[in-house]
Amino acid sequence: MTSIITLGAVALIAYPLILGILIAAFGGHRAHRWFTGLTRGVRGLVAVGLVIVLGAAVAAWPRVVAPGLAGDSPTCASTAPARAAGGRHTRPAPGFSAVSTPPTSGAAGTLSGQAAPTARRDAGRTLILFDDGGHDWSGELAARQTAVLVSHFGPWTLQGVSTYRAREARGYRAVVYLGSAPSAVLPPAFLDDVLRARVPVLWVDENVEQLARRDPAVWRSRYAFAASGPDVGGIDSVVYRGVTLTRQAQGEGVRRVRITDPAVAKVLAHGQRPDGGAFPWLVHASNLWYVAESPLDYTTATDRYLAFGDVLFDVLAPGTPERHRALLRLEDISPDADPDRLMAVATCLHQARVPFSFGVIPVYTDPRGRSHDGAPTTFGLRDRPEVVKALRYMTSHGGTMVMHGVTHQLGQKDNPYSGVTGEDYEFFVAHQDSAHRVVLDGLVPGHSRARTLQRLDRGLAEFEAAGLPRPQVFEFPHYAAGPDDYEAVALRFGYRYDETMTYADASPPDPHRRVDQVYPYGVRDTYGTAVVPENLGNVDAPGPDRRAERGPADIIDEARRALVVRDGVASFFYHPPLGTGKVREIVRGLRALGYEFVRPHEVMSHDAP
Repeated sequence: MTSIITLGAVALIAYPLILGILIAAFGGHRAHRWFTGLTRGVRGLVAVGLVIVLGAAVAAWPRVVAPGLAGDSPTCASTAPARAAGGRHTRPAPGFSAVSTPPTSGAAGTLSGQAAPTARRDAGRTLILFDDGGHDWSGELAARQTAVLVSHFGPWTLQGVSTYRAREARGYRAVVYLGSAPSAVLPPAFLDDVLRARVPVLWVDENVEQLARRDPAVWRSRYAFAASGPDVGGIDSVVYRGVTLTRQAQGEGVRRVRITDPAVAKVLAHGQRPDGGAFPWLVHASNLWYVAESPLDYTTATDRYLAFGDVLFDVLAPGTPERHRALLRLEDISPDADPDRLMAVATCLHQARVPFSFGVIPVYTDPRGRSHDGAPTTFGLRDRPEVVKALRYMTSHGGTMVMHGVTHQLGQKDNPYSGVTGEDYEFFVAHQDSAHRVVLDGLVPGHSRARTLQRLDRGLAEFEAAGLPRPQVFEFPHYAAGPDDYEAVALRFGYRYDETMTYADASPPDPHRRVDQVYPYGVRDTYGTAVVPENLGNVDAPGPDRRAERGPADIIDEARRALVVRDGVASFFYHPPLGTGKVREIVRGLRALGYEFVRPHEVMSHDAP
């Protein structure tokens, strides 16, 4: 079939080419006489060639041409030809690294953090204020969460609002205030600067009425809204930029906002009740943006938290163009993996022009032999050359290698499942209750930075012994770790690729005074490490721990809602044993939404296209 198509194509190209040469050489009349004798035969050959080419195109369109134009792979070829090629035709994904820069403490309890690599090099610093002075620790925790998001745009300084000094805001590009304590008395100097300094201010939740009372005339003319409560209950969603976002905190009220002059105060988002009732949730007037509740509680991948993440562009990077990129990470690849299956998925993604990452667990262990007929079993990458060969193949076909823990389990115990690599927590303790739900208990016994460093070095040594390049990115198993662990990773890696457990400032850290935070874009967390976002989860079957089934349609729907973030990243992970069908479905779905698949380092650089 290929030779027939080639013959037809040659006929189509050769006929006008020869005619052009003859016209140039002998003139039009002589060329005409030259072709008179050839007309019958050549025209027939051209006609046959044209029919063959058009017929082949029609037959191939649904399977080859259309998917190729759409940027998706028509089929996933076997890995046999790829093995023979050895990856020589493809350059490996470029490596990337960064220096972790932990925040520094200053006078009066301030904490200052550096920007993520995503920020402009000349970006100004943002001041983040929270209610201090013995108020609930959740206020500072919310401020830390906000600081991580702000790092996407530039450096930040975090401090209690009681320490604010007159005209301090003028030294910053913007101010974010998180009101968590209705009883807090805000410094008059802070209120005056918000009203008169013209610095952009994002005000969250409580105490905006103190600002209104400070200068009622200015408030009425420049801001023109009033807030009270919180007494608006039953809100289960927030509509922002035409997209309905979920709200899990239905038991918590939202502050009631009343617009007194719609020409001055613009409603950017509405909270909605199931009965259709709508209430202002996000308002903008002059230099002030106001959110009628804290959007940092009970967050999920489809939550109104996305609206908060996007409005930061208005405050800190107005004029940012719309851009939507996607990341895919293959997950839980240990020395016990099937190398043929790994290369099959990598081949499929390479054919579809989808760059990807892959999380590698360098040491496999089954300490009680649950999967090995009762025989305790441990081996590393160096003991599985075929798996190492597959990892090299993946790297040469668009993959970026990530170190995914060391053993992805903890000692001899069920933590909480079986103790076998790839199933359990490694840097956190967990158990299952009587209903088989996973309960996170806290930090591992004897946790310390030194302990974690020793564990990380064991894993890195395994990559070296196997002849693999040193991973530049780390991912915590099940995204669970303590402050010591985050600090240790920051000493060995410039990047992480996961979510973060953000803790309130306490020593020793209290595992129950924390939040699990996902990111809509690249950030630098409060431990100083740049974090590649993962925010859509994975395809999953129903489990004994009552986890719900999640298919490609769920991930695609979450990515659709994530489009409200104007320069956001839709990021998911996938387990190679599931085969290629579902991952191809997700790729098609995200591309249909307008996402472009890129490599991790591209979403972590301000200069990336």
